[in-house]
Amino acid sequence: MNFDRFSKSYREIHTENIKISGAPSEYYAEFKAHNINEFVLNHFVNRNTVKLLDFGCGDGLVSSFLSQLNRNYKISCIDPSAESINEAIRNYQNKKNLEFRVQGKDKIPYNDSEFDVVFAINVFHHIEENELLMWTKEIIRVLKTDGYIIVIEHNPSNPLTRYFVKTCVFDDDAILISANQLINKLNNLGIKKYNLVYQLFLPRWKILRNFLFLEKLFKNVPIGGQYMYIGENSK
Repeated sequence: MNFDRFSKSYREIHTENIKISGAPSEYYAEFKAHNINEFVLNHFVNRNTVKLLDFGCGDGLVSSFLSQLNRNYKISCIDPSAESINEAIRNYQNKKNLEFRVQGKDKIPYNDSEFDVVFAINVFHHIEENELLMWTKEIIRVLKTDGYIIVIEHNPSNPLTRYFVKTCVFDDDAILISANQLINKLNNLGIKKYNLVYQLFLPRWKILRNFLFLEKLFKNVPIGGQYMYIGENSK
């Protein structure tokens, strides 16, 4: 899927697609940023600088939120959509701990073992099966030994998630990947599972907002709308 044509309208289209969920696209971007930040803060306590790579950053909104949560992060953001990168630069050029680059056709434009954390948010389901292995190896190449990969993906076991994907104009090419499939693929490449949690069980309707804290009680129940996988590079 070429996201160039959605570079300016992505959030508006996504919000319309998921309006039954009770929250706009921006809410979920910030939600993901907070989840990533919570993990990184707990695992890099004594680090002055933590280098992160946002693989498939789109318009850069998640990384923008993340950059505000900790000024010690140095976040590099890449995406194959040049127009999305241009949009991100226009919106966030004043954020000193963010940088944006267009992703190469078959290579991540960074050196080996450069990042402490690489995260990919709703990206893997857009990668063709015959290219998934190549890009996963590239992620591992730029990840430091004992670094972490964080993958947030749609959960194909959730019927509402499948509906959102089926009715979304920029998910025409989507091939959903289950947590178990992802774990097996990464395990074969030397990535050891560190944690797996399921998220987004409840709509964000106003009447339910006081109960959202209960979602963490169900983090191991594999029916949440999405899941967050964390793996450790053991190469």
